[in-house]
Amino acid sequence: MLALAPLNFYMGLNEVSVVMGASGVAFLLFYYLHRFRGVKVYHTAWFRVFLLSFLIVGWFWSGGLLGSTPLGVIAVLVIYVTLVGRKEHLPFVGLMMGSVVVLTVLEFLHPEWVTPYNTEELHKIDQATVLLLCMTFTGIATGMLKYYYDAEQNALRLRNEQLKKANEELDRFVYSASHDLRAPITSMMGLVQLLKLESDPQKIRECLLLKEKSLMKIDGVIKEIVEYSRNNRSELIVEPIDVRQEVAQVLERLHHKEFDEAQPSILLDMPHDLPKVHIDRQRLLLVLNCLVSNALRFYDPNRAYSWVRIRAYPEDKGMSLQVIDNGIGIAPEHLGSIFDMFYRAHTKNAGAGLGLYIAREAVQKVGGHISATSTPGETTVFTVWLPDLAQVPNAVPTLHPVSVAWEAGR
Repeated sequence: MLALAPLNFYMGLNEVSVVMGASGVAFLLFYYLHRFRGVKVYHTAWFRVFLLSFLIVGWFWSGGLLGSTPLGVIAVLVIYVTLVGRKEHLPFVGLMMGSVVVLTVLEFLHPEWVTPYNTEELHKIDQATVLLLCMTFTGIATGMLKYYYDAEQNALRLRNEQLKKANEELDRFVYSASHDLRAPITSMMGLVQLLKLESDPQKIRECLLLKEKSLMKIDGVIKEIVEYSRNNRSELIVEPIDVRQEVAQVLERLHHKEFDEAQPSILLDMPHDLPKVHIDRQRLLLVLNCLVSNALRFYDPNRAYSWVRIRAYPEDKGMSLQVIDNGIGIAPEHLGSIFDMFYRAHTKNAGAGLGLYIAREAVQKVGGHISATSTPGETTVFTVWLPDLAQVPNAVPTLHPVSVAWEAGR
């Protein structure tokens, strides 16, 4: 084989040049294909086998220890150490250096295996070619460094934005929650003082009713705080969900809740063959409970017939839900802020103003979106689209960790 394929393949096309050229092209294709798939190509055994094979072939067909292969080994090690994390340095460096030692020993034991250069000019051509290849791969390494640097900067920027948002929300949360809890407590303290001085049973009953309303307000605030915490901390549990069954469960729960006596009629607009959707059950219930309870609470008492329509239909690899009512509506100046934390468009809201904010966060947690339109005095429409996570598994937004491939020097 050595006689049929001499070292100096720069002088003509032969088996060695074809094999090495094809291997190089295959490696570059493999690298770029896996780069865009997010796979670290240098972690694969295929990559290390390729380098080791290239080293063995190049060593004996490029002049041995005095040829250009040791120069290439140094360049590869420098690039690898630059790009790859510190924990992976020793195994690879040990493999390469051990291979060099073994090849050097074999060269001294069997010098006839090494094909010498015919002329000094060919030696220089070989070294120049290796330097060119080293420069090419150095350019690739520089591009990889730039790629991972940009990825790290983007991850840091997203993380900082999330931390800034979380800090701002925490400040608002502490202020608003303490205010919403303190107001009814102060009211109850005043009522307690009145009860101490009151002897009329009717007046005592009125004070107790007012205390009950204050306690209900505190209970509403605490429930919203618990829902807010649960939505932020709980992991997604994806399972096939029958939306019709979940809507029925929400309606059954709200049926026992304290609303005004004249509750709107519930109209269901969902096909009997509505397919199941793979989604997080608790977040779906949270969204349905918020939207339906709001529609029931903010009905128009001046209407002869009030209704709330709940629609569900498959759409775009997911499920669309609509909660429509003919209640008092939302004024245009409030419509753009109803999903903000602690925002109240109506004084009738007994909670902390977290309901729609939590609903939007829950929808976004599963990769969906929510919107609202309203004509005051006519209709209000909340539309939610939820992806079927069995069909669209990548719909859930994720923030990649800041740690990236190049960790040298850390």
